[in-house]
Amino acid sequence: MFESHFSVPMTGGVINTINTRLDAETVGYILDHGKVRVAIVDRQLYPVYKAALEFAESRPQLVVIDDPAAGERPDVEIPHHSYESLISSGNPDFSWQPPEDEWQAIALNYTSGTTGRPKGGLSPPGLLSDEYGHRDRLEPAESPPIPVLCTHVSL
Repeated sequence: MFESHFSVPMTGGVINTINTRLDAETVGYILDHGKVRVAIVDRQLYPVYKAALEFAESRPQLVVIDDPAAGERPDVEIPHHSYESLISSGNPDFSWQPPEDEWQAIALNYTSGTTGRPKGGLSPPGLLSDEYGHRDRLEPAESPPIPVLCTHVSL
């Protein structure tokens, strides 16, 4: 997930981490609502992803992270790419393009909603850099209060 938080926006994509404790129906809703085109799934969590496809219309390309130290390693029956193979086939001279402006979305996060369906919120890099990136250049007396971003953390 750490690598994806940098690599996905560097390709012009929008990262959408999904809370691993969500039920399959909610994950399926997020796959459709977020228009997910590529799903990077830890093999250990594949059963929830597979079940989510029963509730989703979309069929993202699947990339499986195969952690040999994982406690469970279920078989993956649907076509997929290996994360390590995908990474090793990359172009080491790839020239990434920064966002066109500070408002271009780089992350989509979902939070529970009052209507029973998660609500999605897009985050531009400008928000992240304004809140965190420039704090080290401020004098202590000028430091604003630490912001609290209202999003879920997916572990």
